[in-house]
This record gives sequence, C-alpha cells and structure tokens, in this order.
Amino acid sequence: MFSRTDKTNVDEELAKLSANFLNALAAGVTIVGSVSSIVNALLATSERQPAWVVLLLSSVCFAGGLALHLCARSILRKEFGS
Repeated sequence: MFSRTDKTNVDEELAKLSANFLNALAAGVTIVGSVSSIVNALLATSERQPAWVVLLLSSVCFAGGLALHLCARSILRKEFGS
C-alpha cells in the first residue's frame, strides 16, 4: 500500500505535470497565434488582412497564452505554497 508520503509525492508530481502541460500549451498558443499571424501578414502576396485584424488576433493569442501560463503558475503555488 501507499503511505501518506507517497500520496503527497504523487500529488506533487501530478501538479508539476499539469503545470508543465499548461505552460507548453501557453507557449504553443502564443507562438502559433502571435508569430504566425504577423509573419503571414508580412509575407502574404494576396488578400492581406487589415493591420487591426492581425494586431487583434496576435493580442488575443498572446493574452490567451499568458492566461494559460498564469494558470500553470497558480497550480504550482497551490501545491507548493509561496
């Protein structure tokens, strides 16, 4: 059987894995949404999007990535304190 210490270690590892997943998802959202829309706007040869659309999409993706990153940090803070 598991002792209480093992259960705590399992909980800590699950918290780390969850935070790591959210942080990787945040990086993906930020990179794909922000960088790719800017690169597409710069290199597009036909049907360019208006600058405000590109800026809005980039801002929304950046904010979404930031929100996911802050959620990951809160998971770790909840598990480990500080």
